Amino acid sequence: MTTRFRTVIYLLLLATLCMGCGGHGHMRQLERLEAQLDTAPEAVRLALDSIPFASLGDEERALYAILRTQADYKCDLPLTTDTLIRHAVNYYQTSHPDYRAAMAHYSLGCVYTELGDNEEAIRAYLHAKTLFPDTTVRYHLLCNQNLGRHYMNKRMYKESMEAFMAFKNVANDADLLYADLNIASILIYTGKFVMAEDILKSLLEQKEELDSLYLSNIYFELGKIEYAYRCDYNKANDFFDLAIAYGEMAIIPLIHFFKGEIANTQKRYSEASYAYLQALQYSSDIYLDYSCTRELMYLSLDSTILPTQNHYVHQFEMLYDSISNYERRTEINNIHKEHEIEQHKQQATKRIQIIIILAVLFSTIIIAIILLYMLRKGNKQKQAIILLQNQLRNNQKELHALQFERSSINAYDKGEVNRVQVLDLYRKNLLLGEQLFRQSSRSKNLDRLTNTKEKDFSVMKNAERELIIQAIFDCFAESISNLHTESHGSLNPEEIITCILSAMHYRSNVIMICTLSPYSTHTSRKTRAKRKLPEDILPIFFPE
Repeated sequence: MTTRFRTVIYLLLLATLCMGCGGHGHMRQLERLEAQLDTAPEAVRLALDSIPFASLGDEERALYAILRTQADYKCDLPLTTDTLIRHAVNYYQTSHPDYRAAMAHYSLGCVYTELGDNEEAIRAYLHAKTLFPDTTVRYHLLCNQNLGRHYMNKRMYKESMEAFMAFKNVANDADLLYADLNIASILIYTGKFVMAEDILKSLLEQKEELDSLYLSNIYFELGKIEYAYRCDYNKANDFFDLAIAYGEMAIIPLIHFFKGEIANTQKRYSEASYAYLQALQYSSDIYLDYSCTRELMYLSLDSTILPTQNHYVHQFEMLYDSISNYERRTEINNIHKEHEIEQHKQQATKRIQIIIILAVLFSTIIIAIILLYMLRKGNKQKQAIILLQNQLRNNQKELHALQFERSSINAYDKGEVNRVQVLDLYRKNLLLGEQLFRQSSRSKNLDRLTNTKEKDFSVMKNAERELIIQAIFDCFAESISNLHTESHGSLNPEEIITCILSAMHYRSNVIMICTLSPYSTHTSRKTRAKRKLPEDILPIFFPE
């Protein structure tokens, strides 16, 4: 291996180690903050300020996005965009139960709650519910609560009631009050005023235990019942005044609007105008602004003051256009979100495709390496076989040269030819033939019989037996020729097989199975073969 190549390998290993370590520098700190999120969100938010987002790995960014979104949400800081939490949503792309994936989608729902996007909030909370591994987790409970509110905003009262009932079934005492209050509100919207009134009055029985927020909302709902069901406008106004007195700012614009509607119904137009103006002063909802301005425009038509008429007509037109633009923008946003979702899907598909391509490439490389290894091994085996065959041919040439001097091999003992040299060549031929035989797969078929004591011929099929015998005749052709020479051609094929297998130290039961011979036949055949060969040949082919 060259120095340059070794340097490249080291650099690649270093880069791999850096990639493996880079994404976990802040994970332990983030996990500690995660454990403190519910009890100390302000402290978590301040700690997150000290963590540089740009230096985080993908998993760290996902957890950071969840913690930052939840900490800001719990601290009543405005959430104005879903860009940050999308890091977590995109990272946890799973359909299997996973707590952090569920929290990513729950936090996305919180962002859309803040943005007033009911449809996207509902979608996020529903997805979060499917991902929580444990339905007893408080955030799973809060999904039902938030779904109930968003369903109400969409006037999906049946779905809202189901969500609040699911929330109520596992809520604690404080959450139970909130659930009952919203259930009463749904009953009012669906015209079930008596049932709603019963719930609200039962809540008032705990008046000393309720804070001003709940009391303000209870009186507001009771005022709506008196206004819409009993048409008792004086009592409705009394309840509305009590609701204002307890100071829940979120419902004050609605209370003034209802007071304007009551005054308008009673033809007290100046009071109605004042109430609508009060509603406009406190309102932050474009639809409430539109309703108040529309009523003020109608009231101003009876006025003789032309500038007043023109002012409200102009305001009404502007709000009408604003609502139209808002609804169109919502449609465009939905299209944009669908486009983003499609892009994320395409990116995920591309990542999967890249992984598949890399896997196929890796598999191809592995297969190529295996094939090259097998090819190289096969070439080595072929070269070894060729070398053995060349050695056998050279041995036979040397034997023929010795035999050329004398046609009778018995003359060797008389000193005309060196008998020791001939016997040595016989041994070499036998050894080379055995090496050739070991190169073939047939030797394994015989070797598996060496550990068995069975003499049942059925342990080897006839076709397998014929292939083994053919391999013996091919690999030991020179040794078989030598046996024919020494026995003057008197050895039959079974005796030759017995000689060769005995020379390779195979046990008698293997030879019997290979030659289809019972023990008595094998013993007599071995004896005949020994008689047909010279004494000095026997140690070579029948080693003890």
